[in-house]
Amino acid sequence: MKLIRASFKNFRLLRDITIDFSVDEEKKLTVIRAENGTGKTTLMSALIWGLYGSDVLKDKLYPLSMVEDAKETTDIETEVRIDFLTEEATTRHSKTIVSEKHYRLVRKAISTVSNGGKKHVQSQDDYTLLESTHSGTQPVPRSQINSIIERTLPKHLKDIYFTDGDAALTFIESNASMSEKRIRVKKAIESLLSMKELESVIKNLKAIKITLAKQIDNTDYGAKLLEAEKKHQNNEEWIQGSVEELNDFIESKSNLDSELKRLNVKIENQLKLGDKSSLGDELKKIERQIDRTRDELKKAVSAQCDILNSKSLAVSLIGDQLTSAIEKLNTMNAKDKFPMQFIPVLKHAMSEKECLCGSSLDENIPEGKEKRTYMEKIINDCQAIDILNKRASDLFFTPDHYTKKDTSDTWYRDYDSNLASSFNQQATLQEHIETKKQKDAKFLELNDDLLNTYREQARITSTKIKEIDREVAVLTEEIKFKKENAQALKRDVESCFSKVGKNNKAGGKHLLTDQLQTIYENVFDVIKTTELEKVSDKMNDIFLSMIGSNSGLNPNGMMQGCRLTPEFDIQVLGPKNQMLNPDTELNGASRRAITLSFILALTKVSNVIAPNIIDTPLGMTSGLVKQSILRNLIHQGSQIIMFLTYDEIKGVEDIIDEYSGKTVTLSFTGHYPTMLKNEPQTQGESILCECNHSQCCSICERTDQRNMQYRG
Repeated sequence: MKLIRASFKNFRLLRDITIDFSVDEEKKLTVIRAENGTGKTTLMSALIWGLYGSDVLKDKLYPLSMVEDAKETTDIETEVRIDFLTEEATTRHSKTIVSEKHYRLVRKAISTVSNGGKKHVQSQDDYTLLESTHSGTQPVPRSQINSIIERTLPKHLKDIYFTDGDAALTFIESNASMSEKRIRVKKAIESLLSMKELESVIKNLKAIKITLAKQIDNTDYGAKLLEAEKKHQNNEEWIQGSVEELNDFIESKSNLDSELKRLNVKIENQLKLGDKSSLGDELKKIERQIDRTRDELKKAVSAQCDILNSKSLAVSLIGDQLTSAIEKLNTMNAKDKFPMQFIPVLKHAMSEKECLCGSSLDENIPEGKEKRTYMEKIINDCQAIDILNKRASDLFFTPDHYTKKDTSDTWYRDYDSNLASSFNQQATLQEHIETKKQKDAKFLELNDDLLNTYREQARITSTKIKEIDREVAVLTEEIKFKKENAQALKRDVESCFSKVGKNNKAGGKHLLTDQLQTIYENVFDVIKTTELEKVSDKMNDIFLSMIGSNSGLNPNGMMQGCRLTPEFDIQVLGPKNQMLNPDTELNGASRRAITLSFILALTKVSNVIAPNIIDTPLGMTSGLVKQSILRNLIHQGSQIIMFLTYDEIKGVEDIIDEYSGKTVTLSFTGHYPTMLKNEPQTQGESILCECNHSQCCSICERTDQRNMQYRG
């Protein structure tokens, strides 16, 4: 199977997204660059839901924001479309023909949301499968859809082919008991190698033995055999049922552990945002700082204007010319030729109606009227000259204010100091505004009720984990006792059967069934042993390649290999085959490598061709180990789809360039303005852009990214 394309509509944060996957044989890597919290896990869940339906999901399908606040009842249609290729074998005339088929799987569900998102009712899944043929698109009969999907990518393999890089560590994680880790490894192997089917055959044979025992003649030790067989079978069934129950408990505990981790992260993130009331006080404080800074900036600008209008600046600019003018005025004054103002004198005489010579300037007298007309003409003609005279007079009588001295350049120092202060105030104002914007965003995110809800959920989850731990401890001891008792019950059956008459037909059938059961059990043990050895050998090869180690070339290396034991333990070997503890003696990169090696080995041994979809496969890795892990993942898989963070991409850009056929970037609009640089057009959803691992655009550009080529 190979994924071609997937479209998502209203699946939680994925409102309207389509992703194309690389199907190139050479460039078989698809990279979805995405930071934490952008919707990586949601996208993986959407693919799983699209393939297998609501039974595999625990959470609601519909969007987690926006529409949940609606007061009116709203119907939301969730839809996932998956285009994929698969090879199917058909037999014609004793010949097997393998043909490639192109399918489109469409799964829909409608959620009726009301009461502000507190109540929702989800419809049954509606799904269709369409096959693309030369003659067009043909619907596949409903009765065949599940069988086609099961052949293509069986449901019990989903946890192998859909891998969370962190969750994969559960195979060796330190906080799990040895029995928990063994069961996880055992279930993964049984799922991939179809060992469950063989176990089912053995179980049916045991049931047949009970039926045949009932048919044995009671007078011929049949009753005792039946009683012994029932006790033995009941004990076996109890052990098998209890083991399955124990596995369910352990799986539930694993899920609860993961849920508790997620809740603790949510609690931590809420606490990082801070207390809402104290954050409100901080916002008020920032607002006061913004007001004060703006006032200081206004004062700085006003001071700059005063400096630009100062006499100091004027003297500095035209001081030399003023000195020459004052010298001329001094010369004129010495010769009594200093121009004085006479227009005010004439105006004063006209207002007094008496000339300086004593004659009348009364306008009612012909002589006075004539003189007044003459004087008005002089005033009009000499207006411009008088203004010049006034300036000359002002300059002459206040020469110290305009004389260029050594202190005339003080304006420059004042202006320079004031300009620096103005720039600092502007920068401070911008910082305050940016801080306020970020705190506003945090304030909107803060939800005390949500924090309390998370804490209550964490408390309930912790209680459930403790209850399961108690159940596991009790059940483990009971299983141990029953297994010890099983040997004695088996001997009782054999003893009773040895006394059954040789001619008893039912006894003969019972013997035959018992022998068949023994054969199948031996076959099961052989398959388990040989397949385990294959997985172990392949895991060892991949692991050594990932960590760049080779026991022949590097005999003194810390890690010389790894193996999978018949008890389903993953072991790492050091020098002289000394066992290393994966929990304490392996670094983060090596622990990631051993778990990914185990998963890749399972996929290779099973010969199932399907995509490996891995979230954060390169976490906790760096340098050559990171590069080696990525190269091995690409080399061992038939189609590799990876969700990589910006940090994971660092150091492996050249490998991505070489093997990536498709690369896109996933962002979450809710990260503005704390992480996203540009304000998005929508809020509360994941958005996709075509930027590759070394590009950014107005959609995905982040506040903390460096050395990215901007794609307009």
